[in-house]
Amino acid sequence: MIEVKQYTEQYRNEWNRFLSTCKNRHFMFHRDYMGYHADRYLEYSHLFFKKNRLVAILPANLDEKDVISHGLLTFGGVLYDGKMTIALMLEVFDTLIDLFRQKGIKSFIYKAIPHIYHQYPAEEDLYALFRNKANLYRRDVSCAIELTGKPQLTKGKKWSIKKAAKMDDLEIKESEDLAQFWSLLNDLLDKKYGKRPVHNLKEIRSLKISFPNQIKLFGVHHKGELIGGSLMFENGKTVHTQYIASNDHCREIGGLDALFSFLISKQYAERRFFNFGISNDKEGWYLNEGLTSFKEGFGARAIVHDFYRISINS
Repeated sequence: MIEVKQYTEQYRNEWNRFLSTCKNRHFMFHRDYMGYHADRYLEYSHLFFKKNRLVAILPANLDEKDVISHGLLTFGGVLYDGKMTIALMLEVFDTLIDLFRQKGIKSFIYKAIPHIYHQYPAEEDLYALFRNKANLYRRDVSCAIELTGKPQLTKGKKWSIKKAAKMDDLEIKESEDLAQFWSLLNDLLDKKYGKRPVHNLKEIRSLKISFPNQIKLFGVHHKGELIGGSLMFENGKTVHTQYIASNDHCREIGGLDALFSFLISKQYAERRFFNFGISNDKEGWYLNEGLTSFKEGFGARAIVHDFYRISINS
């Protein structure tokens, strides 16, 4: 029998230790990361034990009568180590569905972790979703490069990179100037979409201090000034562009193209996947074709982020 326990702070260390062994782990599920926005959601994570051994954890929050894994993270889902079997995963799902039914939960929203973040094959949860008649109700599309495949740049990208290389005093390097980058980011998002970044400057500074080996800023500097950059999330074999920002001058001189050429061909050449992130809005129904074209110009191709719903007490 599976024993399930709702997460409380007494399980913090046990959670983090187990996470480090999971084959579908991501540092976003570390309690030091999840804690930065703890005031924005109602914690409803769970731990699953069998014969007193922790076999799986579920980062989740409660939104009225819906359980979401996870509402304030890019994706979520059941996390587990190499000892997980398909049969055991079915037991885990049976246990959590029974628990949610007893608690009067209406539905379970599951944001599956894309396979490029798996350290080892880890799709036992997808089979369990199928067995529980989960409905695929949303699909975002991301663009990723498999770096071992020697991605091919378009002629336009090659021309733009050469253009940037001819600029005097142009430098691409890791940067600690988060304040200037956030100023560029806020200005860009406000003008184009009327939005703000998910993290504010204070939060991202705190997270970078907690995760210095996973969160890094790479900038485009011209005459010493940061004019563009990308905040990178590094997770095992996969790196992800969490935020991209630039000013008009950076775009005019091909600064971002030069930046990503450097990141793909040099900085992260030994990784397996370089993920540019999603290019969607309106729950996947709107595709930003201009943004997608920018990413595809580097040889990136589609990776989907799937969202499932299991009706519990509807």
